[in-house]
Amino acid sequence: MSWFNLGKSLALLTSSSTERVPSLSVQLSVEKVADPQTEGCMMKDDDSMKITRPDFEVEHIDASKIEATKESKRPTENLGDQLASPVLDDDVTLAVKQGNAEYMDSLHDLCSIQNCNSSMLTERIQALEAENAKLLSSAAWYEYRFMAEKKRHKEYISTLLERFRTHQENASIWKRSSKILKSQIADLRQRERDLAASYEAVQKELHQRKADPGPSAALAIGSKVFDGELKSEWKQLKFSIRNLALLIVDSIPEDRCPPLGKRLKRLSGGKTPKSSRRIFSDPDSRSWAIEKSLWSTVCNIVFESQSGSDLDEAGHSFKHFKKVMLDRLEAHKSTRLGLYCKWFNDGWQITRPSEGAIETMLQNDCGRIYQLVYGDSQLKDGADELSIQDELRDIFKLAMELDDMCMQSRAIITLCWHARDPREHGSSGPGYVEATMNAVNMDQKPPEDARIQFVITPALLKRGNANGRNYDSEMVLAKADVFMYREEDQTECGDADPFDVGK
Repeated sequence: MSWFNLGKSLALLTSSSTERVPSLSVQLSVEKVADPQTEGCMMKDDDSMKITRPDFEVEHIDASKIEATKESKRPTENLGDQLASPVLDDDVTLAVKQGNAEYMDSLHDLCSIQNCNSSMLTERIQALEAENAKLLSSAAWYEYRFMAEKKRHKEYISTLLERFRTHQENASIWKRSSKILKSQIADLRQRERDLAASYEAVQKELHQRKADPGPSAALAIGSKVFDGELKSEWKQLKFSIRNLALLIVDSIPEDRCPPLGKRLKRLSGGKTPKSSRRIFSDPDSRSWAIEKSLWSTVCNIVFESQSGSDLDEAGHSFKHFKKVMLDRLEAHKSTRLGLYCKWFNDGWQITRPSEGAIETMLQNDCGRIYQLVYGDSQLKDGADELSIQDELRDIFKLAMELDDMCMQSRAIITLCWHARDPREHGSSGPGYVEATMNAVNMDQKPPEDARIQFVITPALLKRGNANGRNYDSEMVLAKADVFMYREEDQTECGDADPFDVGK
């Protein structure tokens, strides 16, 4: 309904009459809704709609006017005619009803607009609340992720700090170990230089003696052999055997170490003491066990004439004869040892091995050593049969030179194996004797209850002097190297024979 028609209806009520009708005032207030879609249709904060029906009087008109009005077929076309024409009660009532209907329609329209805006606002609020809940959920999830990442990074930083501290401690330990190793390497190099210098001096002196027949003639009548010469020759022999043992350890495979004990035992015809599988399986004692077997082999072949290099035409060994005679003289406490020693020196000049005996030993014994140690397998780390045999040739040469010096001396020079078969002392092994033994696997003096696991080298003993006197006195030119039981093995040394190779 248009506001113009509403005005027309209200204007009809303004005509003059005799009865006064009080005016009605209607106040319409419309709340403002913050909705951008209906912003143009909303009133201002102060806007209100007031519809006032003005006071009018109902005049009593005569019947002619009423009839004239009834006879009119159409309403007045303009508002002035309607206001000037008389109005009956029915017309007033009709106009009021029409005005109220139009007012109610307008009010209904305004309420519809308000309800529509309220519904839209409610939907908007619900959408915003849903979006807000979603944002809160996302914020909570991101906060959880942030705290988890923060905790993980904190733990990672703690781990890095712990690793850094560990690396610092290890670096400090490695630094100290490096200093100790450098000191030990320097000591070993100095010892190597000293041994090399001694070896060169002895070799030079021996070559001079071989080139000059004068000393040989003097030796034939029993010239003096000084202790320093014997010690120097012994050190060179010991050094060469030790190097060969290390070369063998570096050349054989790890899985062939236990059978090595049986092979080295057969090397000397079964006369050497047996060695346990544990000795050859343990890396700490393996090289010493091989060195022990090499020493035993060299002593049997050279110093005890197992090779037969000093046999006469009847097959008798002069060394064996000398040993038997010395045992008898010592048993009877003879005072004629000096004369017999001089006679032994003269007899040695007749039966001493020739230089060709070394090649015979190499052909008969060195090849056997190589086969027993390595079998048919290939060597590793560049070692080959030729280098091993060269080392053996030098060892046999040094051993024969030392044996020749011992036989030509008027003093009694012997190689003594301490308890060569430890089973004579029981299953626990012999005790340690500081005067004649040197423990190679201990930096300090062994305790009194320490037991020997096996003997590596014999001791070099001397009775008498180079002048053929003082045979009652005895001195140690070189101590025997022995391998002691470790503390953790002390309880096991009495349970089984430590020198028994597995059967």
